[in-house]
Amino acid sequence: MAGCTPPEIYDRWCVCEDLAAQLSAKCLESKAGKRAHLRENEILQQYYLRLIATQWTSVDEAQWIMQKVADRIGWEVRVVGNGAEE
Repeated sequence: MAGCTPPEIYDRWCVCEDLAAQLSAKCLESKAGKRAHLRENEILQQYYLRLIATQWTSVDEAQWIMQKVADRIGWEVRVVGNGAEE
């Protein structure tokens, strides 16, 4: 985030951390519920695309968030490019 002040960077980090926490819960709920038939990378991909569509974050931030989600919930998925791979 070139050109941002340290407080601005911290604010963006807080937003990304909050989204990662919310999406972690959503992914686990999805896997235990109506998306139980999907693979973990498919669930992450769906939430990634939804996050991008909101335009709340940059693409780079969205990728970081989804990797954070995978790490938090213990899914062995690496988020790369515009999606997730196992």
